[in-house]
Amino acid sequence: MYRYFFLIYIVVILYLSSWTAFKIFFPLKKGFRRHTRLFSAAGIPILLLFCLLMPLSFFRYVSVLPPILLLLVCLIFFQGHLREKLTVFVVFYLTLLFTESVTVFLLYVIHFLTGGKFPVCNMLFLNAGIPVLTAYIILYSAVLIPICHKVVPVIKQYLDILTLPLFLRLAGPYLATYMLTNCILLFLSSDSQSVRLFFSLLYFAAIFILSVYAFRNIRIFAERERERTILHFRKQQLEHQLQHSEILSRQYMEVKKNAHDISSHLTAIRFLIDSGKRSEAQKYIRSILKQREVSEK
Repeated sequence: MYRYFFLIYIVVILYLSSWTAFKIFFPLKKGFRRHTRLFSAAGIPILLLFCLLMPLSFFRYVSVLPPILLLLVCLIFFQGHLREKLTVFVVFYLTLLFTESVTVFLLYVIHFLTGGKFPVCNMLFLNAGIPVLTAYIILYSAVLIPICHKVVPVIKQYLDILTLPLFLRLAGPYLATYMLTNCILLFLSSDSQSVRLFFSLLYFAAIFILSVYAFRNIRIFAERERERTILHFRKQQLEHQLQHSEILSRQYMEVKKNAHDISSHLTAIRFLIDSGKRSEAQKYIRSILKQREVSEK
């Protein structure tokens, strides 16, 4: 019966962590905004009932619960485009894989340091005892909670600029490493503490290196996108400046032409007045005013 307690604890931690993570990326749907805490808390009894009704034989498939739970929380409570939701789902699931790798590695370290007195086995929730499961949920929580509060907000800064090819290129090796290492640990027949510690260390190192590689590539890609955006903005500024310069140049030429025309008209009017042809000067002035009225229409 104690296995149900540990399963419920992990499921509730994942549920609350998923709420915390998805709220960073997406707004809640309209029906859940007024009573956010009420709706988030209402899911806990449902999960509790689900876990208690689960047959013990299903505990061997407990690893499929996190992705299903994440998808349900994301699709039911939060609004947004499906592609964006799936991207955030995969990113958060990768953080869970990292958490799992760290937790398993630390369990095997404890197992090795205690000389086998702290037995770590495959399918923990089905085969492990109370001390191992207690250590597992403590370590898992200690790794997951800081990730949700510190790492996930940092991921959000770069997620908007990630392209699908880059995302798949970074997530693919991560998932492949997780599946391969878990298959090795699952079918590993050796009971040697050193062998199991080596494979758990290899698993942790691979996940850690891939995480560092992913963050490094995302940061480089973000810097390039920022530089590209700055260059594009500067190009637009130059184009606007050129357009403004052309407009000013045309206006200057028009003013210069008008000034030349006015000077010519004044010279002609002065010549007619000096010649004593005042009536012709008046006619000339009226013709100029009439042309101006026609041009303004």
